[in-house]
Amino acid sequence: MSSTIKLLQVVFLAVLAVCVKAQYNDLIPEVDQRCMECLCYAGSHCDLTLKCHNPGGGNYYCGPYVISWAYWHEGGRPGDYGGPHDFETCLNNKTCAEQAVRGYMRVYGKDCDRSGTIDCYDFVRIHKLGAAGCKSDSILNTQFWKNFESCYGSFNNNNVMHSDQYW
Repeated sequence: MSSTIKLLQVVFLAVLAVCVKAQYNDLIPEVDQRCMECLCYAGSHCDLTLKCHNPGGGNYYCGPYVISWAYWHEGGRPGDYGGPHDFETCLNNKTCAEQAVRGYMRVYGKDCDRSGTIDCYDFVRIHKLGAAGCKSDSILNTQFWKNFESCYGSFNNNNVMHSDQYW
């Protein structure tokens, strides 16, 4: 009887953990298009012609969002049809790459800047620094952050850019 109770406790705790995780994920907002456009601008000036490249150090990034294979994989592997270059094809396509970014944020979205909310500023930190490093303020002194803030500030309250200087 004791082993049955222990088993039931383990099952209960596992179900509870899944429910809590699912409920927490419901609190992570979807990355809106304004945020997506500025993430794109921050990384590559949203250069749609930017292909996969190796900047050194064993890193390999693709597309206008400058995303690695691991990021794409953790973001749900959109565009994965079993081919050896599916991740490159996806990440070089802005729409597919956006699916990877949104998937990644659904998994790792959290309040990185300690503002009490999960918003685009957190998504930018996660995108650039990863979920484990997103609380670092080191990003605030980078060109990436300056590009993001310049873009994000150029939108009005209706998510319409004040000018077309970015695209």
